[in-house]
Amino acid sequence: MRSSGRSWGTLEHAAGSTKPLKRPTIMGKLMTLINKASQTNCPWGTQRSHLIGVSAVFYAFPAVLDLRDGSPRFVLWLLQAWACFWSDYLDSGRFGYSHAFDKALASSLTLYVVALALAHRGPLFVVALALPTFGCYGLGTAARKAGDFARYARWHALWHLCGGCVAVLTLHSAR
Repeated sequence: MRSSGRSWGTLEHAAGSTKPLKRPTIMGKLMTLINKASQTNCPWGTQRSHLIGVSAVFYAFPAVLDLRDGSPRFVLWLLQAWACFWSDYLDSGRFGYSHAFDKALASSLTLYVVALALAHRGPLFVVALALPTFGCYGLGTAARKAGDFARYARWHALWHLCGGCVAVLTLHSAR
């Protein structure tokens, strides 16, 4: 049996082949991670929520403040709004690299907003804004696991609304 080099346990090695095992490369590991992050976790298939699709625009709101201030950061917010729409609406319920892109960009911007809020307003401000945002996320996740599409769509859209508003409040308070 021919080995593709992707497996640690091929029949050749079980039979005592002396060829060395091919170890996964860093690029191979990265692609595995990206492919895993690109999987969908929606139990209702490719059903789409227009509410979720429209709510992606809330991530573009912080771009308005950045444009007004002349900050090039506005591009990141516009990219996040597009990634959110692409992942949560266009690629809803199917494999897509948009899911990995959305997760990576959203996580990075979240960490940025939290760091900015801590630096300018303190931990109480962060907790006060994080509770409703992550509360919506948690309730949306519970609805997804329960297979309740309508409830999931409402909480997920509210999560987008809270996330966009938290970013606007944080950017405004850090001016």
